[in-house]
Amino acid sequence: MAYHAFAHGLSDTQKNRLPLAYAKAMPHLWLGEALKEDLEVFVSSEALCRQLTAEQGPWHPRREGYLARLAVTLSNFEVIPILVFRRPDDFVRSFYQ
Repeated sequence: MAYHAFAHGLSDTQKNRLPLAYAKAMPHLWLGEALKEDLEVFVSSEALCRQLTAEQGPWHPRREGYLARLAVTLSNFEVIPILVFRRPDDFVRSFYQ
């Protein structure tokens, strides 16, 4: 499953197709389904690493705001970050396909 809609929805910009309230509710649905089957939830989205909140202003406070919103939204999870570094040409091809 692509989690880009979730990542973009948390930024709450006008261009997003997923409203902020829905993006905030998604992890609760994932958790409920995972608990039924005793499964782990694995969220993978390159969009998480580049999102900002929609407010006007400098980059850094907007980035911190997004990360704070993400932390609150995922507060019911034990979050284990996994970083994957891709070759830039592979990322560009994936981004535009």
